[in-house]
Amino acid sequence: SIDWKEKPVWKKDGDSLCGTIPAGSSGKIYAATLDLGEEWLPGTPVLDVSGGNSDTVIELHYYHNLPNGIAELLPPPGVGSLLALAARVRLNGPQVHHEFFQIMGIRFVTVVVRGDHGPLDLKLSWRCAAYPLTIKGAWDSSDEDLNAIWQISKHTQQVCSMDVFVDTPWREQSQWWGDARIQAKNTHWLTGDSRLLEQGIHLIAEQEGAPDGLLFANAPTTHSGSVLPDFCLTWLATLHDLWFQTGETEHLREQKSRAEDILAYFDRMRDSRGLVKADPRYWLFEDWCDLPRDNTPAFLNLWHLYAVTLYCKFLKNAGHAADAGLLEQKIAAERVLLKKAFFDPEQNLFVPELDRDGKRNGTPSVHDQVLALLLELRPEAKDSMIEKRILPCLKGTLSGCAEPSSFWSTYLLDAAQMYGLRAEALEYIRREWAKMVPTGTAWETFGKGNYSGWSYSHAWSAHPLSHLPELVFGVKQTEDAWRRVEFSPLFTAPDSAELVLPTPQGTIRASLKRSGQTAELDFEIPAGMCAQIRLPGETIRTNGEAAVISRKLSV
Repeated sequence: SIDWKEKPVWKKDGDSLCGTIPAGSSGKIYAATLDLGEEWLPGTPVLDVSGGNSDTVIELHYYHNLPNGIAELLPPPGVGSLLALAARVRLNGPQVHHEFFQIMGIRFVTVVVRGDHGPLDLKLSWRCAAYPLTIKGAWDSSDEDLNAIWQISKHTQQVCSMDVFVDTPWREQSQWWGDARIQAKNTHWLTGDSRLLEQGIHLIAEQEGAPDGLLFANAPTTHSGSVLPDFCLTWLATLHDLWFQTGETEHLREQKSRAEDILAYFDRMRDSRGLVKADPRYWLFEDWCDLPRDNTPAFLNLWHLYAVTLYCKFLKNAGHAADAGLLEQKIAAERVLLKKAFFDPEQNLFVPELDRDGKRNGTPSVHDQVLALLLELRPEAKDSMIEKRILPCLKGTLSGCAEPSSFWSTYLLDAAQMYGLRAEALEYIRREWAKMVPTGTAWETFGKGNYSGWSYSHAWSAHPLSHLPELVFGVKQTEDAWRRVEFSPLFTAPDSAELVLPTPQGTIRASLKRSGQTAELDFEIPAGMCAQIRLPGETIRTNGEAAVISRKLSV
């Protein structure tokens, strides 16, 4: 039974929480749930207890969120790979200091005390295990909803950065590489730090035992780990991303043979038409939604083209012109092939798969239109793809087809930026992420549904951290190491915004203030960067020298 007594007063003592627990007896328990605060970070709990004895047992029950306002074992123990997390210690005397070894990423902890004991003085401390991100980037605006979304995205990336990028600090704490690509961009915009990305590329590549020249999808893992062919393609894309952010190419020398093994696997998976087939031996992830994963999926073929195009760009800029030239020929042929295979001229959309008989099948998804738009695969059909899929998805009016999850929506927002749908993209972020704000972190999925296993802190959903300033200031990096960048500020909303963006060339600072039909703009461009700022009636260019630019204009 629970011994309901007057609850003790818990108070902060530095970075610790302290309280006196009433005397207890056998068969009774004391329980109190503590909130570690909005700025919680992953770490290991430390207990200091005075007044106990060898009959005293203290448990810590961990919760990343309290959806119903109370501590509940959700999910129940044994559901899939999910755990109801807890720790237990039996005291060995009246003065005990104990540090638990398991790193926990949670906001709430329930302290449970069992057994015969007198009053206990308990002190709970938390040894931080988060990566020491040096926060240099910042974002603020006149729109408090968007500010709150940016803040929870920032905090989510902080709690998902440990010794590696982790999908969530709550559940398996694993470095899944589809997640890591988004986390790397988040971290670049927040800190300018590429070390976790560089380390992760090596960790994924160095693990032995993955079959067919592929890579395990997460690291560290074992020989029974997950193999996701599409995450192998994401790994190729991150070779490009590391170069594009830093200008460094040394990692290609180390990873080129691994990249070639991946390319060779996909060549082996081509059918008689030259299209990539789904491999039933492996988990084709794609996204948390109903996309085809059998036969010949459009997503797999388009994602292959997307990743290989990025890798080829990196290959060429790293001095491998001959290899890049051969790959460019393959890319050109593949573009023709995918248009012929998956584009339905009657719908003016890309269909999601070819069935076993090679016939186009299924309702066109948002994902495939997004990839086709990013690849500029059917420019004459862009209006159709935008009007039938992209805009309805951004506006929340689409139904009857696969839509991006909170994870894959980063690519939807890339397409919105590319095709001038920035105001719609901002409203999409507001609508989908505002419901996450009360929990203080970004969720694994938009809708929690009846399944209790979803994470409330998942950095693959924290990409508004970069998308919000990108959309408002129209930021577009156009050369590696941020040597060239373009801006095209949005003058419709919000009324004011400020951006601080760390880059290898130095820090970009920008501000926008709008009042009625008048706007004021200020930019600070660091030395080593050539900027192009597109304004109504004027385009401003800098020549690589440090520059301070101010404009007052009618909009």
